[in-house]
Amino acid sequence: MQISWKGKLEFKIISNNNTIIINPSKKQKADIIINPGDFNFEKDSFLIYDPGEYEINEDFIYKNSYKKEDEEYNDIYRILSDNLSIVILKNIDLKLSSIPERISNGIIGSKQDILIIEVSEEFNAKDATQIVNEVEPKIVIPIFNLEEEKIEKAKTEFCSKFSCVNDPTDKLKINVKNFNQEEIEVFLLEKDK
Repeated sequence: MQISWKGKLEFKIISNNNTIIINPSKKQKADIIINPGDFNFEKDSFLIYDPGEYEINEDFIYKNSYKKEDEEYNDIYRILSDNLSIVILKNIDLKLSSIPERISNGIIGSKQDILIIEVSEEFNAKDATQIVNEVEPKIVIPIFNLEEEKIEKAKTEFCSKFSCVNDPTDKLKINVKNFNQEEIEVFLLEKDK
């Protein structure tokens, strides 16, 4: 599996079965598009707009939506592919316990291999580390959705809580055989061009 970050909250995941794009910023070719926005995609792409459970070419996609305390809606994604479980959390409430039980049960207490988590002005590195400790994934990919001058400070803070194991890369290749079972590994992604 290969994961790349395209900027903001846009990701591209290439599995053995599908190419998946989440929150595209422009029209692109992919097997599965989650939150396609207003772009007009080819008929070949499977488009996921609404919350639900989807199975496409042996990959499972779970899109959940809930209303936060501040009355904004938020999405949580879980992707099961290549014998890996990926959870993407963005703009979430500080405690997973405040997320409806039907959604949090799929995140806490079940096997999560990879957690992609947004660090932003409202949800800083300290808050993100609290969630990481609750979820206990094997790999964490923090996404720093901040002004350019604040990113390095946030990375330093995040990496002081967990050991960042790589120099930033624009594509992360993951194989279930390569997991370090002893501790959580943090990988930094640079924006893929």
